[in-house]
Amino acid sequence: MSTDHPDYALHAWVDESIHVSAGFYMIAAAIADVAQIESHRDFVRAIAPSPRRRIHWREEEDKDRLRIAEAFGQLDLAHTVVVASPIDPRKQERARRKCFERLLPELAGIGVTHAWLETRTTVLNGRDRAMVAAMRGSGALTGSLRVEFGDPEIEPLLWIPDVIAGALGAARRGLPRYRDALAIAIDEIEVCL
Repeated sequence: MSTDHPDYALHAWVDESIHVSAGFYMIAAAIADVAQIESHRDFVRAIAPSPRRRIHWREEEDKDRLRIAEAFGQLDLAHTVVVASPIDPRKQERARRKCFERLLPELAGIGVTHAWLETRTTVLNGRDRAMVAAMRGSGALTGSLRVEFGDPEIEPLLWIPDVIAGALGAARRGLPRYRDALAIAIDEIEVCL
């Protein structure tokens, strides 16, 4: 990722992937230099199988998953993924919290100033806000990292962590072809539950 821009700053887009039967929960972050955001958006929109719909890992056919993974591997981004295991299917929110407790300080530590989490329901977004506030209150999250919510129907950069998490999840379940197609470095962090 280039850091030559005079207004260099980093932003991140974050999504989850839950693999109950395989026993893990992951949160993926795609990190970009703000100077490249618009070109990344244009690139990602152009990769979509149809201009009328978003890229969503679960809904893509195998050939499209491979094509999308290969294309996303060309983007000048950094990626951090936190994987929590083993998960109790009844405690997915706990796994999410543990992943964020590790991810958000990592993002702040590398200079990310703004992170967008894929929006969920009003209640679940409220839980995430409370978690971030608790992390700030305890000193676990310091600095100026802003955490907000984004809608993947509007923000195509949220499609990237969805694909990264999908490809890594498939690799962890014994299907490495998507991860191989990405052909990029991904910082993977393990969290034991």
